[in-house]
Amino acid sequence: MADKEYYSIGKGEIRQDAALKVTGAALYSTDIHPKGMVYGKILGSPIPHGIIKSIDISEAEKLPGVVAVVTGEDGPDHPTVGGYLTDKFIMCRVGDKVRCVGDPVAAVAATPEQIAEAACKLIKVEYEPLPYVLDPEEAYKEDCPAIVHDDVQSYKRLDLHGVAHSFDRKHPNQAIKRRVRHCDQFGLNPDDYATPEEYDAAFGAKFDEVYENAYLKLPEQRYEFPRVSHCFMEPHVTVVEPLTDGGIEVWASEQGGRLVKYSMSAAFGLKPSDFHMHVPFMGGGFGGKDDCPVTGPCIMLALKSHRPVKIVQTREEVFSNGTPRPGGAIYVKDAFNKDGSLAARKVTAFINCGAYTTSALVMLDHSVYGVSGNYRNPCLWVDAYGVYTNTENNGPYRALGCELFVYAIERNLDLAAEALGIDKYDIRKINVLRKGDIDGHGQLVYNNGSDEAITAAAKFIEWDKPAHAPEGPWRYGKGLSLGNKFTAYGKTGTEANVTILDDDKIEVAVSHVEMGQGALTVDCQHVAEFFHVPMSQIRIRNENSDFMPYDEGTYCSRGTYINGNAIILACEDAQRQLFERTSKRLGVPVERLATADSKVYDKENPDNFLYFHDLYEHGGWAPESKLVGRGTFSPEQALNNPKNAQGNPVLFYSIGSWGMEVGVNIETGEVKLVNCGGFYDAGRVLNRKTCEGQIEGALSMGLGQAIFEEIMINDQGRVINGNYRDYKIPTFMDSPTNDKLHVDFVGDPFPTGPNGAKGVGEVALIPVMAAFANAIYAATGAEIHNIPMTRERILQSLRDKEAAKEA
Repeated sequence: MADKEYYSIGKGEIRQDAALKVTGAALYSTDIHPKGMVYGKILGSPIPHGIIKSIDISEAEKLPGVVAVVTGEDGPDHPTVGGYLTDKFIMCRVGDKVRCVGDPVAAVAATPEQIAEAACKLIKVEYEPLPYVLDPEEAYKEDCPAIVHDDVQSYKRLDLHGVAHSFDRKHPNQAIKRRVRHCDQFGLNPDDYATPEEYDAAFGAKFDEVYENAYLKLPEQRYEFPRVSHCFMEPHVTVVEPLTDGGIEVWASEQGGRLVKYSMSAAFGLKPSDFHMHVPFMGGGFGGKDDCPVTGPCIMLALKSHRPVKIVQTREEVFSNGTPRPGGAIYVKDAFNKDGSLAARKVTAFINCGAYTTSALVMLDHSVYGVSGNYRNPCLWVDAYGVYTNTENNGPYRALGCELFVYAIERNLDLAAEALGIDKYDIRKINVLRKGDIDGHGQLVYNNGSDEAITAAAKFIEWDKPAHAPEGPWRYGKGLSLGNKFTAYGKTGTEANVTILDDDKIEVAVSHVEMGQGALTVDCQHVAEFFHVPMSQIRIRNENSDFMPYDEGTYCSRGTYINGNAIILACEDAQRQLFERTSKRLGVPVERLATADSKVYDKENPDNFLYFHDLYEHGGWAPESKLVGRGTFSPEQALNNPKNAQGNPVLFYSIGSWGMEVGVNIETGEVKLVNCGGFYDAGRVLNRKTCEGQIEGALSMGLGQAIFEEIMINDQGRVINGNYRDYKIPTFMDSPTNDKLHVDFVGDPFPTGPNGAKGVGEVALIPVMAAFANAIYAATGAEIHNIPMTRERILQSLRDKEAAKEA
């Protein structure tokens, strides 16, 4: 796409944190060691569901080296933790229920760490076991014998527009329900009906009529997906130091530092100003650090021991109590017209929240957009249920579940194409969203690169040519996929400060969390672009909540867009002040001034200028004080109607498409990538190196989800593969070589994006798994609806295929 020449935007600027990281100077939470620090360990429940009858900590307290032992009695006496529902105690108390294996019942602070671990084993806990349920579809049943939360209707709920929170007495394990009803031709207004049930009855009757009159009615397909771990290099870690004034200093590997500050300070009866939150460099997050399961117990230990305490999860603990992506199942029921256009679609999903909602329901709320952002849905019905089970706490994962809905939709498109005798590329072109269309949430499409992305992917993979011919046991096939990720729901804002310093440098203050994605580099590029100064003249601060401006958190692909716009507004405010002050010194009207190379100059007479530092006199601005520009960006979107989720909830869709060719060994089930190309609409690309790195990393994650990764639990609710020996992830040996991997960008700059940008971090993952699945099917003709598509499942599907032929 044609573009003007930019000073910094679009350039492959070296990352601001590069030197710190390659030299080992970057500090992570695990590197924090306050004087007098001790180590904490958490004792979790060994059973999936039961009542705590008694806790005896006396033997643990006697162990030399132990400085404190805490139980639920030392913490808040009410549920204080949660995402949309405040449904979790920081630590379970006597008389309370444990609801999953690993639910915290006690914690120990000691030195060294091995003593804390040994002391946990000395704590005696008596439980009364209760019936438990591990599967979300079983838990949803009306007659399920295990009720995970007996009083869910009493929990405090976050008011989010378009999310149905109503407690369902028929399904007491239902935590939340997300619904979408879209069909322009029906002319049904949900507000004309007394209840959602009455509206559903009217909508359902018309939906069934459209479905039954369609040319092709696909049988309902069920797609099952497991829990997966984020596999970040740095585990969950928190360090807490109690202060003499009653406050606490906290260092934590958290994506939403501000949210943690406010939720935890409220839980412990602290003023937010007494909760000093630091977010150092983070060794990966991918959504898994929206919630840190060790922060609450760490605070309890620090307050009781009056010593700094550090808790670092082991890798096994990350797998068993580290908020992995939920598992569940998606049902898709499609009907198509003879020309290949979609007539009606019904999607029903059961998402396993685990024992508590925490942030798992963010996934439920957001993932349904995966159905809406790429293709026209003239008649759409979606019901997505978040269901409590007696399994570990689940949470968001990069892409917030959109990759799962996209996987199901893309597989169904291939099935429909085969049934209709239409090319699989053509059926996507027939249905793809284009400018001026209406998406599944009733919103006008005006910046959506779906058409360009799928076209580029098909061209790269040479879709019009056959895949490689068979070679011995190897069979080859090509697959296409298209995915999307929406950003912003309702109102979500942030602040930024930009300060002109007396050494000609510019300081940026944001709460944007750097977890490896290159966020702070892009933030600095906006400032470099605005003032035309080199990146070396910009420094950024984001580590301390006492001095940082407000931000909601770094998640949901909002960071680049929200923070970038706030930074540009702060730059504009700083420039206004800068020009007003310089105008007096140079005797030049404000409108004739510009900046470059740390100076302000007269555009009509460039030799008439002042450096930034020239405006300082006696350590202060003349005649005013230090110059600080402030920016607040808080986009407003039209609210969703919770009865049908129609409105204007999406700020933008980021788009991605992959074309892949894979080889499948029909004797061993091995899968190898032969060639692949990914094409993305992320608006204007601010830093190509960073974006390519995001996409290449997401390819590896998607490969892992497609054919390797699955957290396994036994029938007692315990994780049985919580290590990298048994939990398989891709290595370099599984990844394509550079000559077989291509990444490029399509689409137009986004009108309201900072320098035209949209997010790319999550959409990078979303279409990957579907392309793998479609290519594997094309190579073998064997249908696999359960992911991961392991070697064993591939071989079994081939056997099933042969058995069906013989029958």
